[in-house]
Amino acid sequence: MPNYLIAGIPLKFTYQYPDYFSDRIRKYQIEDDQPTDYAMEVQTVRAFPLPSGNVSQNLLTQTIWRDGDQFYQVVYADATKITVHQMISYSADYCTIHIRLSDSYQAKLPEMEYLVSGMFFFEIALREHRVPIHASAIEVQKQAVVFSAPSGTGKSTHTGLWKKYLPNIRVINDDKPLLIFEGKNIYVAGTPWSGKTNQSENILVPIKAIVFLHQGKTNVIYPLQVNQKMIELMRNVYRPADERLLSELLDYLGVLCENVEMISYHCNISEDAFTRIYDHLYGGVHDEN
Repeated sequence: MPNYLIAGIPLKFTYQYPDYFSDRIRKYQIEDDQPTDYAMEVQTVRAFPLPSGNVSQNLLTQTIWRDGDQFYQVVYADATKITVHQMISYSADYCTIHIRLSDSYQAKLPEMEYLVSGMFFFEIALREHRVPIHASAIEVQKQAVVFSAPSGTGKSTHTGLWKKYLPNIRVINDDKPLLIFEGKNIYVAGTPWSGKTNQSENILVPIKAIVFLHQGKTNVIYPLQVNQKMIELMRNVYRPADERLLSELLDYLGVLCENVEMISYHCNISEDAFTRIYDHLYGGVHDEN
């Protein structure tokens, strides 16, 4: 099981399919003899063992069993709960995670491996004081600018504008960067879970601003009040499955609101869309270093 260091989180991780991970995760690999706190393994199976323990949560297409400090999450194909598609066993502290995926997924197995492993890694991240955010994050002048929005809004397209006019910038992560909190100092880190592209870097960069993108015919910047910042953040951060972490997440978001510039940007994909937001953040000084 290879060892990785992802945003400062030491993880043993064995995946089955190279489609999403082979190019992305290599840059996070560390020596196998270095200690790790977490282990996650993915397997493809034809049949699933029945979980032991008692049912702790029963949802429409999921059931969670608990047996002491061990949990078993079973995901069904539909509400009939006849066909099992996934079974994930994990310890209460998420230090050991075993993901079993049904071979009935067939061609979708690489995508399901990527999605499910990401969800459980983000649970680990929240326990390690890191907040996953749905965003495309870039490094500009040794600072991180985070473009956040729901899927399909145009985060990657907007990042492409910055790469076009500032070719030397680096994409920290194109889908799920992590926000790392060290007191009032906040950093952005890459992860191998970078969406449809493999644009991610194993770097840690101090944050400058979060720009919440909205599609628009013209390019208009709107300042945000604290309550508006919280609404935008809650739309775009990863919310924990474990409700006990929700209070801690809200504390992190409060620190973000107090210490990081956040704006709402309604924009198109013209050169002016880049120029207007760049001038707002950097005063019109085009420094690519």
